[in-house]
Amino acid sequence: MKIIGNSDNINEITFIHNGRNVKFLCFIKPLPYESRLDLEKLKRAEIVFNDLMEVDSVIEMLKRFRKECGEYIGEWKWHH
Repeated sequence: MKIIGNSDNINEITFIHNGRNVKFLCFIKPLPYESRLDLEKLKRAEIVFNDLMEVDSVIEMLKRFRKECGEYIGEWKWHH
């Protein structure tokens, strides 16, 4: 896995699978009190995965990170 591009205050991430040339583009959803990142100049980063094992590893790490953060600072509740 490698990360390419801007590392500060990004507003767009492209996930790429190296072997299959698959790309998935997503925009960062800002918090309600921040300026709209989708209206700003694009600040891109790409995460390139070599295989699905790397994808699964990142998903597992993010799940553990979310759980530990939730236990430490609590969960955010969004009301619509």
